Amino acid sequence: MKQYQFILLLALFFLPFHLLAQSSKVVSDFRTRTTFKAEKELLKNITGFAEFELGLEQDISRIGKLHGEAGVGYTPAKYLDLEAKYRFTKNRKNYSENYKLTHTYAFSVQYSKRFDLLKCYLRLQFKNIDDEALQASSIDKLRNIIKPRLKAKYDIWGTRFSPYVLSEFYFSTHEFSYKTYKIKNIIGVEYTFFNKNELELYYRNDRELNSYLPYTYHTIGVGYCIKF
Repeated sequence: MKQYQFILLLALFFLPFHLLAQSSKVVSDFRTRTTFKAEKELLKNITGFAEFELGLEQDISRIGKLHGEAGVGYTPAKYLDLEAKYRFTKNRKNYSENYKLTHTYAFSVQYSKRFDLLKCYLRLQFKNIDDEALQASSIDKLRNIIKPRLKAKYDIWGTRFSPYVLSEFYFSTHEFSYKTYKIKNIIGVEYTFFNKNELELYYRNDRELNSYLPYTYHTIGVGYCIKF
């Protein structure tokens, strides 16, 4: 029965993606992301972390993105997590040889609830800019981003595997537009080993919702996290 609950959540999470799909011409790109992350408990309920990511794009033929980030998380209650982080990104713009360095600050609050082997998350995040915007001009327009995210993770009984799905919406509040301009969907699996090590494999789909040649990104990602 629990397996059917996960399949139902998968369908519900991806429903907005199909409802918001556009009939206009879409430009697609296939990308990869490779991530390394380290976490350490600094004080009771306070965790520090650092992350590095390498991204290939243009059908994985060129380096398109490098980013490093550091932050701190605080868990005031079992069901509540707060996080603040800083990220610097060197991102290739307009599929050219021009790279733009951006500085991103993000703050988030997350509520979680466990239903036996199934755990659901609701996160709300604020970012000063969208550091993944493809067009160089978009950095100046896509500011003060609000991102609500829904996630469901299922711990397969008797194994160390935890498949998950998530959907995230991007709202830009710059100039009081409050428009949804992008939606991100991810389906993946996490594998825990040696208690403090975690390996992640996922497929990610980013779809822009603008009316003029919206981009769709197909991304295969792999991540490794170690906890001290």
